[in-house]
Amino acid sequence: MSKSKKYMWSVLIIHWLVWGFISLDRMIPVFVAPYIIEDLKLSNAQFGWLMSALSITFALAGFFGGFLSDNIGRSKVVFPAILLFSTTTLLSGVVRNFGQLLGLRALLGIGEGSYNATGISHLGELWPDKKRGFALGFHQTGFPIIGIFIGGAFAGFIALHWGWRSVFIVGGITGLVLAVIFKLVVRESTVFLENNAKQKEGNKDNKVTWNTLLSLFSNRDWTINLAIVSLTIIAYWSITTFLIVYLIDSKGFSREMASTIAGISGITGCIGQLFAAWWSDRIGRKKSYFILTIGAAFSVLILIMGNSTAAVIIGLLCLGYCIYGPFSLGIAVVPTDVARKGLIGTSVGFTVLISEVFGILGPILGGSLNDMFGQSSALWLGLIAYIAASVCVFFLRETAPAFREENNESNEQFASL
Repeated sequence: MSKSKKYMWSVLIIHWLVWGFISLDRMIPVFVAPYIIEDLKLSNAQFGWLMSALSITFALAGFFGGFLSDNIGRSKVVFPAILLFSTTTLLSGVVRNFGQLLGLRALLGIGEGSYNATGISHLGELWPDKKRGFALGFHQTGFPIIGIFIGGAFAGFIALHWGWRSVFIVGGITGLVLAVIFKLVVRESTVFLENNAKQKEGNKDNKVTWNTLLSLFSNRDWTINLAIVSLTIIAYWSITTFLIVYLIDSKGFSREMASTIAGISGITGCIGQLFAAWWSDRIGRKKSYFILTIGAAFSVLILIMGNSTAAVIIGLLCLGYCIYGPFSLGIAVVPTDVARKGLIGTSVGFTVLISEVFGILGPILGGSLNDMFGQSSALWLGLIAYIAASVCVFFLRETAPAFREENNESNEQFASL
């Protein structure tokens, strides 16, 4: 293997780990929800706000982080972002009330959001176009593997033996170690350096401006993709925020067993994210999108209607495969398809901003509906959102590079961005 390929893989693995620990830090409250709710005496609505506060700042930081990285560089944004989200996770282990935890969750969102668009941009520029789907899909698997599958078992075990605060502390320390590794190994994107040099020479086509941002809305496929990913994020957070509580209260599982079973979705989740992006390079983004969104809706229905442990596990395995794939496509792959490389950060970042703003509704509405109608209400909300997303897919045109030549009109819009 050549040095360039080794470096590409090294950077991909590091970004995979970073994204995985972002997932873990973000999902810790979900896995230890019963402990936090009991210790801090929270209502379902308050717990929903812990997740939504992060979503608000994650959304804003996702846009500004991507926009900033298009102007100052990828590495200059990623490294401080890792330091910030790891430190706030560590401090979350010593909070004494709801307000303190809420504030730290908001700060956590700034660090994680700043990384999101920037890390995707870095990989999108580093890997060849024909392998972009695979690279971005592989990167996204860090979320279910580390954050859900490993994270669920890890959080449940540590919380049971040493308390829920220890989960935050261990997660934060590990993230700080990862920040050091990133700083030592990862170099600045050569694509960014080339574009930055052209900007200094006065080439206006390579400058990132507010008009560039507004031009994204003139692209039909970017806008429809935004609607799809917004609906899937609403569904995701409505379901996952209250999944542990649902398994305990409605299905009768113990706290430790509920955390372990919830982590099962991470097994198929990593497969779904990787193969959704990989297969979308071959069969197209649109077909992959539809299979995943309609599959997610049926999986939630199995989870709600199933009355046995086997049915719950089958529902979670199916849901894991379908629930994470749309994120690979909607947040990473399609926004990268529709923007030239110098503007990937802005395209991805603005997608993150708007979709996460809508995603805030998931935990808030899910928590409120659960308080009013019972613990399955949040899952029904997610099911409806997935059905709506699958309908939106019909209006999306193909954006995969292998299929672009078949749509001249779409090509003209790609060039305009």
